[in-house]
Amino acid sequence: MLGRTFSNLGRLRQITTIVARHGLDHFLKARRLFRRAGGGVPEEPETDLIPGLAERFRAILEDLGPTFIKFGQILSTRPDLLPPGFAQALETLQDNCPAMSEAE
Repeated sequence: MLGRTFSNLGRLRQITTIVARHGLDHFLKARRLFRRAGGGVPEEPETDLIPGLAERFRAILEDLGPTFIKFGQILSTRPDLLPPGFAQALETLQDNCPAMSEAE
């Protein structure tokens, strides 16, 4: 069980590294600070204030691999669940998805 926990922590570190690489680590930091202070999760900023947020989100899903790409493809079919522009950005995952290696 302990080995599985460390395995999960390794994947979590990979995910946070990719999110930070795409410039969205401020979301992670804000959530952590609010939780430490005993408050709830902060409200998300308006997506219109962050240029290219939808495209960066799509790029993050691509970098995280096939399971996350599939999640993005499913989300692209539900524009009622996403902020404006996100479904359109995720639609590119339907037909312009990066090729996976045979090992993946």
